[in-house]
Amino acid sequence: MPKTRTRDNASESLLTRAEKRLRADESKSHDPLSPGQAQQVLHDLQVHQIELEMQNEELRRTQVELEASRERYFDLYDLAPVGYLTLNEKGLIAEVNLTATKLLGVERRALLQQPLARFIFSEDQGIYYKYRKALLAIGLPQACELRLAKKDCALFWVHLEATVAQGADGPPVCRMVMSDITERKQAESMLRKSEQRYHSLFENMMEGVASCRMLFEDNQPRDCVYLAVNKAFERLTGLTDVVGKTLMGLIPDVRESHPELLEIYGRVALTGQPERFENYFERLGAWLTVSVYGTEKGCFVAVFENITERKNAEAVLRRANRTMLMLKECDEALMRAKSEDDLLNAICRIIVETGGALMAWVGFAENDAAKTVRPVAQAGCDEEFLERIQVTWADVPRGQCSMGTAIRNCKVDQCLNLAVNSRSAPWRQIAIQLGHNSAIALPLIWDSHCLGALAIASSKAEGFNQEEVELLERLAADLTFGIIALRTRAEREQLQGEILEISEREKELISQELHDGLCQNLAGTAFLSNALYSRLAAKKDRDGNAAKEICDLLNVSVDETRHLSHGLHPVGPGGEGLMNALSQLAGTVRNLFHIHCTFRCPEPVIIDNGMVSTHLFRITQEALNNARKHGEADRVTISLRNTLGGLVLKIRDNGIGIPVVLPTKPGMGLRIMNHRATEIGATLSVRRAIKGGTVVSCTLPCG
Repeated sequence: MPKTRTRDNASESLLTRAEKRLRADESKSHDPLSPGQAQQVLHDLQVHQIELEMQNEELRRTQVELEASRERYFDLYDLAPVGYLTLNEKGLIAEVNLTATKLLGVERRALLQQPLARFIFSEDQGIYYKYRKALLAIGLPQACELRLAKKDCALFWVHLEATVAQGADGPPVCRMVMSDITERKQAESMLRKSEQRYHSLFENMMEGVASCRMLFEDNQPRDCVYLAVNKAFERLTGLTDVVGKTLMGLIPDVRESHPELLEIYGRVALTGQPERFENYFERLGAWLTVSVYGTEKGCFVAVFENITERKNAEAVLRRANRTMLMLKECDEALMRAKSEDDLLNAICRIIVETGGALMAWVGFAENDAAKTVRPVAQAGCDEEFLERIQVTWADVPRGQCSMGTAIRNCKVDQCLNLAVNSRSAPWRQIAIQLGHNSAIALPLIWDSHCLGALAIASSKAEGFNQEEVELLERLAADLTFGIIALRTRAEREQLQGEILEISEREKELISQELHDGLCQNLAGTAFLSNALYSRLAAKKDRDGNAAKEICDLLNVSVDETRHLSHGLHPVGPGGEGLMNALSQLAGTVRNLFHIHCTFRCPEPVIIDNGMVSTHLFRITQEALNNARKHGEADRVTISLRNTLGGLVLKIRDNGIGIPVVLPTKPGMGLRIMNHRATEIGATLSVRRAIKGGTVVSCTLPCG
């Protein structure tokens, strides 16, 4: 406002000076102005005064705007988002805005005439002096980044950008812009650390990683270019210096060996959907898992993992599981086996079919002069093959095979890589033709004596691992136990059969002695007693009655002796003996026990073997006793007939029937019937009838 008032005074003085000059002109002029001229001059002066006042008003408005602009400038200067400083030629702070004072944490009055270097971190002092020297030398705008320290010693990053300008007093000054870039620096530091971590992770990953760009031709994957790979990729694939090169350039035959690889690469590069596959790479001799992930359009990342060890472990596990399954089936065969031949052939078949072996056979060691190994069971080969190889357990070339060595040394023996193994020379050509690459033999030892061995041939050149060997040793031990158990059972059954046969022969002999000896003697004595009775009766002797009683007792004894003789040997000679014996047995049951017992035989059944007929009769006799004693039956039917499956003997009663669940340990009668059926090769069945009662069936196969 004082400046506006000054301009008004200047206008007034200008008008006064104009009037004075007009009067001076009038005084100098010899001719005074006319009233009209004077009036005109005054009018012009008034107009000029109005113009001057208008100009003065414009000047006042301009001055107000200038003051407002100056205040806005100072506001913008002080409150700018960056710090502004002006340094004199000595580097002292001449001007500073409020933002800079806040950044430095010092009041403006305390900053003025202070060197900026005072606030710069000691380690960055050299950067600042080089920066200021270059700025003054070149005179062009310069920038740098360094750290400043606040009053509380807290460090922060700033970006300095300055230029040199001519000062008002003459010497040049430095006008500087200061920006706080601490957050940016922290972000850059975090980014660098993240990049370092990523790079470290990328380079030190166990899996091979390759970043690639796909090359297409007519929308079909043609090739891919490697953009980046890690060390594991180079170690895994054996490829080095691959960045910038193509897959087809490095591995020309990859399209033929693994056509799916380029297809998957191209599909992922187009769709971005990840895919994964695993395969065996013959060039590397390893199993690899390839996981492909899309990145940007047309690019992908492939991760390669060597899973050879896992695949090998899975193969070992599969082999172990297969061996365990084989052992399980062998154990079941041991439980079901009825004879030694059935057991040995079943074991060999299971080893081949379930265990995956090419061949399995069992040989028994003979104690002849040649120490022959006698084949007794085989699977996966024929008897001619075993005859051709002529195995012996003697210490000769043909005894150096696994079978002969295992029997000779009484321990497990493996023969690996038969194609080149010197031990396989006598039969190497045969082994190669059959695809045998390794063999193992497990001795069958019982009571320190080697019965023989179980030999297994495999297509694997490396043979059998330790775990498989241990499982097979267990199988050999179980097989040996099964052989001994079957032999013991066979011997026991043979002895039992012989005992039964001896018992039947003794019964037959006793029956014959009773019939031909005692019965005849009793009959003769009865005849003599009857003659004595006749003579005494004729004489009317009182001892005649006693003679009569003796005669009657002797006749009863004769009948009982005949019945006893028949019971000891019920089946008579000839093919029709069983039919007659069963018919008589039915009549005896009717008469003695008052049970309605019938015998049915629609067509004649001829059995020439007296032992078979006797066993069938005894089975029928035992079934009738069970029906009478335990079943409380009052009706029994005995049937005998020939069928397509063989001879069938069936005893059906209407008693209370056997329990639905049979006891764990059958009774003596049932065990005897089972044993008799087994002795003649028949099958015995005891079941509960649908309408009540019990049905006992004995089926004797034809032939």
